[in-house]
Amino acid sequence: MVVHSDDEGVSWSSPVQVSAANNNAAQGFRETGEMTVSADGTVEVFWTENADSPKLPSLQVVATSKDGGNTFTAPITIAQVTDYPLRGTPFDVVDLFNRVPGMSARVDCYPHPAADPSSNRVFVVWCDFGGGHGVVKAAVSSDGLNWTQIGTAGVANRNAFFPQVSVDPSGVVNLTFDALTVPPADNPWQTGVQVYDNYFAQSIDGATFGPAIRVSSASSNPDGSSYNNLMEQFLGDYIGIVSGPHAAYLVWTDSRNATPCAAVDAYRNAIYAGSKTAVAPNPDKVCATDFGNTDSYEATVSY
Repeated sequence: MVVHSDDEGVSWSSPVQVSAANNNAAQGFRETGEMTVSADGTVEVFWTENADSPKLPSLQVVATSKDGGNTFTAPITIAQVTDYPLRGTPFDVVDLFNRVPGMSARVDCYPHPAADPSSNRVFVVWCDFGGGHGVVKAAVSSDGLNWTQIGTAGVANRNAFFPQVSVDPSGVVNLTFDALTVPPADNPWQTGVQVYDNYFAQSIDGATFGPAIRVSSASSNPDGSSYNNLMEQFLGDYIGIVSGPHAAYLVWTDSRNATPCAAVDAYRNAIYAGSKTAVAPNPDKVCATDFGNTDSYEATVSY
């Protein structure tokens, strides 16, 4: 649903429905709901259609409005997406969130848009696990109706996740994302061994991305993070980027200061193996004080 205000938030329009309402395990769900407004006033609302469906392809879609948000097109398919695995992992016994191999923290490959202030272009990025390797894919449109997929970004021997995009005043496209090291082939879910870092990539021409540059000064082990119930790691998709004329400003969740806990690892492994009797340990008594200490880090990339 979309509402808008023409008087700086004093009053709001009636809600406009932009997606189907059905949600069920067979058809999947509408997931996330992000929007942007292009320089010419075109309103564009993005989401993933058929998310988590076992039968239908997962799609990145957009509904577009040319009249200030009063009416929208039917959903327009931007691209099909191969999400990170949802089923068939040891974590099925806990829940069915998507996960990057080597990490039990949930992730998403939803679309994340940004408008170009120097033109009518809008860019959208998402992660994709096609071919068994996680990369960041992107698409661009100048009218919100016709979309062209552009170059991908990624890191060799790492799986990219949580991408965000921003466009600077001159039209330079700036991208940030996290990327986790690839686990051994014989054990794709070897949590507690893999580490992730934050990366930055840039597109000058709006069609291809340059090489990804590591931004984080130290790697993070997601095994030091945790849900409150201790069953899983947790990073949260708390990442963002804002572009100025000569620099991009990045923020991400960082766990370099988080210390893994052997007792929590043992509990998690028992749960993943199907135990119905495993008892969660008290981290205040058996873990280092830095267990679960994830932080928000910021970096400035000048160009």
